[in-house]
Amino acid sequence: AVAKKVKGNIILTGHSKGGNLAIYSATKCSQAAKSKIVAIHSFDSPGFTKEFIESKEYIETEKIIKKFMPEESLIGVLLNNRDNYRIIKSEGSGIMQHDLFLWQVDISKNDFVDGEKLYKSSKFFDATFNDWVNSSTPEQREQFVEALFQMINAVNSENATSFVDWSENIKNNSSVAYETLKGLDPEVRSLVMHGIGDMFSSINKNVKST
Repeated sequence: AVAKKVKGNIILTGHSKGGNLAIYSATKCSQAAKSKIVAIHSFDSPGFTKEFIESKEYIETEKIIKKFMPEESLIGVLLNNRDNYRIIKSEGSGIMQHDLFLWQVDISKNDFVDGEKLYKSSKFFDATFNDWVNSSTPEQREQFVEALFQMINAVNSENATSFVDWSENIKNNSSVAYETLKGLDPEVRSLVMHGIGDMFSSINKNVKST
């Protein structure tokens, strides 16, 4: 819809899920719209299924994708990605590296400050999550994520809107999440517990290899 109204070139950009959607929309839009897209800038955005990144449409789009990730990326390494990304220095640690406002910028160059390489923790998280994804069906993954967000929303109602808020009252917030889990449909609850068990199995396996 936007491409029809824009006469010039288009650069798509997005952070986190927004970057994922920028790539997806460029891959799936009409040929007329594609002809106007000259670049896609994706900032620490999760990847896609193996089938999607191996599709002809994605491979044709890939040449204009510029992906940026912090050294300790946890979101950008999710699912399947190509190795054509740029590593950026961040002032945050852990999940806070996902916050763009903490990425380092060299004002004299009007550019990001380059990092060295992905931390081992990122590679570990990537391997663990992908093990779990590859061992479950799309329907199971959807149910698991829906249940997870029910727990997050329950904690949000307790005024915990960030990881920092969660950790400041971790006992109460964890209790709220647990009570929400107990209230889920038994089949969904069983699936969630099974998914958590599978994730711990992957953690054990990847601790040895990472």
